Amino acid sequence: MEPKKTIYFIRHGQSEANTDDVFQGPDSPLTKLGEEQARFVGERIKGVDAEVVITSPMPRAQQTADIIADLTNLPIEQNALVREYLPPTSLVGVSRTSDKGRTYVLQMLQNLDNPKWHYEDEENYHEMHDRAVELLTQLEERDEEKILIVTHVGILRVALTAMMTEFEPDAVTARRLMRFMKPMNTGITVCAYYPDAVRRSKWRLVAWNDHAHLAETDMEEPH
Repeated sequence: MEPKKTIYFIRHGQSEANTDDVFQGPDSPLTKLGEEQARFVGERIKGVDAEVVITSPMPRAQQTADIIADLTNLPIEQNALVREYLPPTSLVGVSRTSDKGRTYVLQMLQNLDNPKWHYEDEENYHEMHDRAVELLTQLEERDEEKILIVTHVGILRVALTAMMTEFEPDAVTARRLMRFMKPMNTGITVCAYYPDAVRRSKWRLVAWNDHAHLAETDMEEPH
């Protein structure tokens, strides 16, 4: 059975906040290395014959998508459904490994199964799940068969959880993916959609975090 659609999820290039390992707000731009990574992935992705680039409106993703679109000559669209979640306002710019940062992460993981829980003013897992389902439903209904999406690590993991659970929120699966899976900057994750599938899930993971194009960059493992 051939898939009806193939989606290439691309994490944005390295941002300034990535280098400091802090909770990011919406406006952190790419570093020079991030721009180089975007050019590497843009050159690499030329061969897949995609039809459109869909990007998060956040600057680090938009800058990455602009570079990819220039190299591939593809049309580009913004879609807020693929943006990253915003952490609690009081934590923006705070180190993830600080006492305050660790306390938030621990409490967040412990409360993933509570759709009403918030540490502060952030988007919680259940709200992200609903956004991911809306995104996947939109993708199912689009005419294109090959789509590039420039996005972020958090919403990507939630979208993968939604695919695995066939759109049912599942805090246990989400918690495991959050702790176990983190793509490199500009890592490519490929998913396929089989609308006529019966024995298996309609959405399937084809490739995770393919970052062979980064071999020539000074890239560290994610924290």
